[in-house]
Amino acid sequence: MARAYSEGLARAGYQYDSSTNPCWLPGKYNNFKAERGVYKVGSITEIPASVSTSLRIPLFWLSLHLLPLQIYEWLCVKSIKKTGFLNIYFHPWEFSEYIHNKELKIPFYIRRNAGEPLVTRLARIIAILKERGYDFGTMRELVNNN
Repeated sequence: MARAYSEGLARAGYQYDSSTNPCWLPGKYNNFKAERGVYKVGSITEIPASVSTSLRIPLFWLSLHLLPLQIYEWLCVKSIKKTGFLNIYFHPWEFSEYIHNKELKIPFYIRRNAGEPLVTRLARIIAILKERGYDFGTMRELVNNN
């Protein structure tokens, strides 16, 4: 299945896929045993979303909303040390103040730290990682280096 999927991506002109979330979230993902590092499937470079090193807590959008910033930073650094990269993702609507519109009926845990507070939190994480000497780059650079 994964090879056929990767072959389709390659035929469409893609060089990498970043859709694997190597964790277990009930009702969403069951990829607890999936590879966490960069790997190849055919000609496609797989760059999984980053997770914590032991419990595989996803370091994606919702984690930055909910976790204390120091814990999130600590988990990010441990993940970088384990895999050599940090791949976190967000939805554009999370950075909009419109997310706080009560008519949308978005759950509190998703609205928490959304909008401008999320911009601030992400900027702080980037600043902390830069202060620690970590480099930032593009996915293309990661693909070309692996």
